[in-house]
Amino acid sequence: MDALVAARLAEDPSAENEAWAQKAREELGLADEALGHHHRGLVKRPGIHLAVGECHLDMAHCLMLRMNPAHWITPLVPGLLTTVEENLPLTDRRRERAQQIGAFVLAGHPITELERDAFVDALEAAYRVRQRSTARVRSFARIVMGLALLMTVMAITVAVCGYFWPTKVPLCFKPANPPKSAHPFTLVCPTASANAAQGPVTQAELEKVVSPADYIVVEITGLVSATIAAAVALRKIRGTSTPYDVPLSLAALKLPTGALTAVFGILLMRGNFIPGLSALDSSEQIIGWAIVLGYAQQVFTGFVDSQAQTVLSSVSSNSTTKVVEAPRLPERTRPGAAPEAAPEVMPEAAPEGGTTGDASSEAGP
Repeated sequence: MDALVAARLAEDPSAENEAWAQKAREELGLADEALGHHHRGLVKRPGIHLAVGECHLDMAHCLMLRMNPAHWITPLVPGLLTTVEENLPLTDRRRERAQQIGAFVLAGHPITELERDAFVDALEAAYRVRQRSTARVRSFARIVMGLALLMTVMAITVAVCGYFWPTKVPLCFKPANPPKSAHPFTLVCPTASANAAQGPVTQAELEKVVSPADYIVVEITGLVSATIAAAVALRKIRGTSTPYDVPLSLAALKLPTGALTAVFGILLMRGNFIPGLSALDSSEQIIGWAIVLGYAQQVFTGFVDSQAQTVLSSVSSNSTTKVVEAPRLPERTRPGAAPEAAPEVMPEAAPEGGTTGDASSEAGP
């Protein structure tokens, strides 16, 4: 693009073109600086620099179009008109005007300076709309990643507390054995089980069965199940041309959420919150329910998936094309065009043997 600006300036080194070229080169310099930025810390955010560089390149492109002659834009009209139609809504007057100008140009009419300026104005508006849509995607991705980080810290905190204080809130159940069994009750935990006496569970019984790894095992099980759910949910998320990885942010949210839903779901079952599931019979059943509960995080994160789909759809929500046919209008309707000459009227031929006149002049006295 810098070469095109230099070529145009060499062709017409006027003061106006000098001003346009200076502004365009400033924008190109800012774009090069943004794209060439290198982070020194651990946190890298290349998406922001790509978005900033794209903004400066768009502005430089519009400046280059303004400094060139009007006819120079003619072969670029189809591609530029596509950009306008993809970003501006159908009701936008600038889009309608750009479509009218594009129809004129595609029909073979030359473009005027005023039409070129109006077309570039619509293109600048389309670029601004695309930049705002990209900013919304960036904000959403950052919120989801922040929430995923918070959930990860919570999951690690729960696992650490369960490791150091396993008997405070154990993930254990005390189901009843068959009537003919020598031991009427069994104490069942995620990693071990043992016979227990009738009555409430004592601290000594818990210390024999409960393991510091109980919370870790349940959380890992829920995390693995949530990973499968995240892989399945990605098929419904459309990709995006923005430099922000929204699907990855959603997957990062699902993993710690699955670990937490597995733990808290087991605790709800232990507290008789779910009727009929208050006493699991074996460690295998506890692990099995941890798998189910880890996958069930999709019930909560599904709302975030829907919002992500809405945000990604808004990037190209205005892409519906309203077809504008090439206008069949005379050249006098175009601004700056010479008025079309009026058609010449041929006089009516006189009848043979006489002259034209009204009926009263031909009648005799």
